[in-house]
Amino acid sequence: MGRPRKIVDTQEAIKPTKSVETAKEKRLENEVNELKNTVKQMQEMMMAQTKTTVAMPEYGNMVAPVGETVDVPFRQYIKVMSLTKHRLTISTEGFGNGTVFNFTEYGQVQSILYEDLAKIIHNNSRFAREGYFVVMDPRVIKIHNLENEYSKILDKKTIDNILDLDADNIRTLVKNTTPHIKNTIVSTVVEKLLANEYVDLNKVRIVSTESGQDIDSMVRGINSFKQVDEE
Repeated sequence: MGRPRKIVDTQEAIKPTKSVETAKEKRLENEVNELKNTVKQMQEMMMAQTKTTVAMPEYGNMVAPVGETVDVPFRQYIKVMSLTKHRLTISTEGFGNGTVFNFTEYGQVQSILYEDLAKIIHNNSRFAREGYFVVMDPRVIKIHNLENEYSKILDKKTIDNILDLDADNIRTLVKNTTPHIKNTIVSTVVEKLLANEYVDLNKVRIVSTESGQDIDSMVRGINSFKQVDEE
């Protein structure tokens, strides 16, 4: 008689194989999911690096964007405002040459092609940096490295209502703004006095001191001319 054959349960023999295959499939599935997540994260990082977002600032509170790429099409129109109390003429070649733009009123806004505006900023550098006119687009401000200057240039609303602020704010703003904006503030205060508007004379004196201009003398002089003219 030969040795008896061992009887093997077919279900038991197959069971470990299925278990091993299931474990491999599970690991493979996990690896695929991890790879998908990695690719998704890399795509999000690349999109974040190429995205440009520049918030529109208030003049006087300009914060320079960090690590951003800014581009403005040459054929795009950009709004520009005059902060000059008298007629303002700016041109693409400077000194009235090239294409000329006239602002006849304080606060007047014109739309200028960026192609021309870039030349204006370059050839009228002092006007651009002191706030004779202001560019109403933060992209252009950044491209031409005007962030520091615009942190000192007050917007029209602040200039017009300078005497409504408290004394300390008036002192700080007038002291730290550009020479041209100081002149614009002084002109605004003089206009209020000539129109007999109610103003706080203590605040007027602060503007006089910080701007280095005698507002009282200016008002008296203008009133004297008016009296002579009327006689």
